[in-house]
Amino acid sequence: GGVKYTSKSNRTHSLSRRWQWTAFEWDEWGNPNDPTYFHYMLSYCPYNNMKQCDYPPMLFTSGLNDPRVAYWEPTKFVARLRATKTGDSPVLLRTYLAGHMGSSGRFDALEELAYNFAFIIDRLEAGARSAPSKALMRVISPVAVTPSALLSILGGYQVTMCLCAALDLGVFDHLHRAPNFAAECGTLAESLAVSQRGLSRLLEALVAIGVLESDEEVSFYKLTDTAVTHLVRGMPGYIGDLRQTVAGEFNMRAMLNLPAVIKSGRAIDTMPETMAKTLAENSTSAHKHAATELVAILSSWAVRKKKLMVLNLQCGSGLLGILLARNLANVRLFALDSPDVLSVTRQSAADYRVEERLTLIEEADVLTASLGGPYDLVILGHNALNLLGSVDAAKLLQQASRSLLPTGRLVIYESIAGQDSSPHPYLDSVSMLVTRQKGKVHDLAWFRDLLSEEGFVPPTVHSLQPFPDTLL
Repeated sequence: GGVKYTSKSNRTHSLSRRWQWTAFEWDEWGNPNDPTYFHYMLSYCPYNNMKQCDYPPMLFTSGLNDPRVAYWEPTKFVARLRATKTGDSPVLLRTYLAGHMGSSGRFDALEELAYNFAFIIDRLEAGARSAPSKALMRVISPVAVTPSALLSILGGYQVTMCLCAALDLGVFDHLHRAPNFAAECGTLAESLAVSQRGLSRLLEALVAIGVLESDEEVSFYKLTDTAVTHLVRGMPGYIGDLRQTVAGEFNMRAMLNLPAVIKSGRAIDTMPETMAKTLAENSTSAHKHAATELVAILSSWAVRKKKLMVLNLQCGSGLLGILLARNLANVRLFALDSPDVLSVTRQSAADYRVEERLTLIEEADVLTASLGGPYDLVILGHNALNLLGSVDAAKLLQQASRSLLPTGRLVIYESIAGQDSSPHPYLDSVSMLVTRQKGKVHDLAWFRDLLSEEGFVPPTVHSLQPFPDTLL
């Protein structure tokens, strides 16, 4: 179901005239402030009439920026349905960074439609399979591709380089400052101090990619909604900083060694230690998103503690612990990483004004470090386990377990293979192959087995879409 009214009685804005559509809604199904109408609405409201029974497979979609049907309505509905229903049929929720009518831009809209069809096809074929997420991957992954799609894949580096060039030159930032987020090529070239010939080719390519729009005469170029949200510096959803981690010079050069690395099984040009600071500096958008989710997940538990002792291992930017401290006054934070990375952590803490509650632990080797404690909460930084072999990953969990209180909690922040249709975990695994002598992106079963062997209870799983990461 997309943009459906899942609860007549539970829609806060239905009770208030301040929201748009409220007057029209009252004319249609009654004023919920009137007890007569309110109880009648309760009698047929889907949210209030769920039963403990088997429900069919369902996919719910919503828009984060939808002013008519707010994103929390389907979110609450799905949460209650999952908690109430019996059986193992999937109930999926996909929230797009879009408005009431779905994603803007031709390719984003087609991707939404393709995902819906993929879900339907997957369910029709489900009798022969037991893993819906992997089935979805088979339906919409690049395995069954056309010759045209294969050519696009082979030329994928061109898309990457065009997007990186636009970010480096500031194309999206300059267009954002223009009236209506649009400008002529000549005006933009003059503003950027680049050649009009070169810029015109780049802008045409960005239109073809789907991050810009152009008029019929191809004289004006305008940012799409997706570009405004994710490619303009300073916007809350900005992910352009990941350009240095995903498509930085070292990674691009290392990928050229892939055939030789596959033959030998060993990286030729391993990532230097100095790169760790660069990764920490340029991963803040993903880490901030994960941190915001973590605050929402843990707040109800954390506020009951008089003092919450938190240890962030392999902390990187430190944002998972720092935003927790920013939102909860009872947090005392300890962050461990190498000295150069901790300079980034220290700056993040200063930016969020929690530096007085932060203690830095400078240790290059987390496996032999003295962690102190005991702690109420231990957070393992991004891919801390994936980047280790199974033996060392078990040692890290042992370290975390020894430093935790008996009632403490562990948070793991990782890329996990097979959680959805995204190819990113598998591509990250290839990137680890060419840049490190150890490391692989594992599936959820690997994490569950590892945690069980070290005495932890089974984890709850929290997806971090649109980023291809997971919190356990």
